[in-house]
Amino acid sequence: MKKVILIFIFPVLVCISNTANESYSNIIWVTPKEGKSLQKILDKTSLGYFFDSYNVTNYQLALPWSKNPELQNIYQITCKNSIDAKKMINKLENEFVNFFPIIRHIHEPISLGLMILQITCGIIILIGCGI
Repeated sequence: MKKVILIFIFPVLVCISNTANESYSNIIWVTPKEGKSLQKILDKTSLGYFFDSYNVTNYQLALPWSKNPELQNIYQITCKNSIDAKKMINKLENEFVNFFPIIRHIHEPISLGLMILQITCGIIILIGCGI
């Protein structure tokens, strides 16, 4: 019985872990250097053109309602897709780290529908193995 349970759980866990690693979104959170706003940085540098080249569709304060002043200075940048977001993060970390000391790629949670699909795949694999 333990063998059957382990054989059932393993494919499900593999599916879940693979999906969790690939669940990047198109959202980036950045914190500009202390005392700077994103708009001031955009006005003084070529970051406006940089945003266009990575298909930025929107940027706004991520947590404007926060009572913590440090959290009020976090900006949410939305790219057209996750590939643009990954490329943009690499570029920001390599060339604009003096403007943005903190850069985070926001991950999407795994949806319940996807989780059910993965469990179903695990069951099909088990049936295919003859268990």
